[in-house]
Amino acid sequence: ACARAGLALVVAGDGPIAAQLRARAPAGVRFAGRVSAAELAQLRARAALAIVPSRAAESFGLAAAEAMAAGVPVVASAAGALRELVEPAGLVPAGDVDALAAAARARFGDAAAGEAGLRRVRALAAPEAVAPKLAAAFA
Repeated sequence: ACARAGLALVVAGDGPIAAQLRARAPAGVRFAGRVSAAELAQLRARAALAIVPSRAAESFGLAAAEAMAAGVPVVASAAGALRELVEPAGLVPAGDVDALAAAARARFGDAAAGEAGLRRVRALAAPEAVAPKLAAAFA
């Protein structure tokens, strides 16, 4: 999707299919591998966009929430809890590479989208938003 959109891609993290992803990646994709929390924060601080192209139903979407909390615009698959977390303008059908590329191009470096995401994640997931709901559930 990033190649179609003409955007640089940095992939942070590692896992069982990392070698396959590296072998299939187009030229110019940078694989940072496993990074510390501090390194991830530095990558996020320099990011113009976070992409969460999940094919499975996320139970929360921590990567999206962390990016939103840092004011980074997010584009994500409309799957699982991501549909509730990410604003509609940042959602695309899971597996739709063309839609992902178009949304990535549109939201790349969009400060207003980053600010909206920050407000949204605070409203949905900040301790002061979640604590009363948890207390009520266990009362």
